[in-house]
This record gives sequence, C-alpha cells and structure tokens, in this order.
Amino acid sequence: MLFDSNARTDQLSASAYAIHMNCDYSHSLNDDELSAAICSLLSRNLVRFVGNSANSHAPTYSLTEAGGALWELERKPNWKQYVTTSQKQLGTFSTGSIVAFCVDEIVGRKCLGAMFASGLITPAGAIRSRSLCDKRLVPWKLFPSVYALRCQTTDSVHDAPKSVEWDAYHSSRCWWRSIGELLSLYS
Repeated sequence: MLFDSNARTDQLSASAYAIHMNCDYSHSLNDDELSAAICSLLSRNLVRFVGNSANSHAPTYSLTEAGGALWELERKPNWKQYVTTSQKQLGTFSTGSIVAFCVDEIVGRKCLGAMFASGLITPAGAIRSRSLCDKRLVPWKLFPSVYALRCQTTDSVHDAPKSVEWDAYHSSRCWWRSIGELLSLYS
C-alpha cells in the first residue's frame, strides 16, 4: 500500500484510497489494520509523518527516499513522462494560472494542450517556459533539471461546472500525473 503523494490517513482508508489515488482498485485494510500498516512503514523508514491537516486534523504521511525507491521498483515509472500541475483559480487568487512541472518540456506542453483542448482548463495567453534546477516533483525524489510551464487562465471558483471532453484529454496522452494514469498509460 504505497502512495505517490502526501496523503492523510482518511485518504488512505479502503473507502477513499481509489478516489484519492485516481486508480480503480483499493485495499481491504480496516482502520486498525491501516494504522498498523502505517506504523510498520514508519518503523522501516518507508514513510514519514509530515503533519496534521488543518481541515481534518488527520495525520499526513509522505514516502521517504527509501519508500520512494520501493514505490519506483513496484511501479516502474518513466519520469520523462511525469507531469505535475498546480492551478490558481480566480476568486481565490487575483489572477488565474496553471503551472506544469515536468522533466520533458514537449511532454508537459502536450499535457497542457490536452487540458486546454478538453475544456479542463481555459487558457488566457501563451505558455511560458522556465528551466529549474534541483526540484522535487514528488516528495522523495530530487530532479536535477525540470521545466516549469506557466499559462494564465480564466477559470474562476465562481464558474458553473463545465463539461470536460475526456476523450480529447486521453486521446493524445503520453504523460502520467497519478497512479491511475501511470497504470493506464502502459495497459
């Protein structure tokens, strides 16, 4: 039961695991067994405690370098295809934007292009690219060189829910942003 991002114990529960990890499977651990598994991972230095969530007061955990190495051994990710994004929406922030962090700039641009084409994100300008050194795209792994691709957006927290053309997003997908996308990329 390894996970690829910081996770609260309630997100690791059997009922929430598949949703939080964006995958189509879960585990069968009850809350006591989950607590024991986390304690075991902590004692073997595979995860570390990173704090309590302000909203839920649930403990949050992250993989250590050793846990990340085990996760990589199990999942066999191609890091050149990994993209992680951060979005700021109008209404919460004074300007809307999305930033994609990636090892391969072309893959990152394809990911943003698919987000725009599918209606997931509404761009308001050109994509700007910056090269960064020594950036953590996941908590346990330092990448010597990555790209930050930034674009202004018009998306607002006050917008009505919009339909997303998921076929447009998935049709050209050569990247992964979650366990679910990693699994489906190679299946």
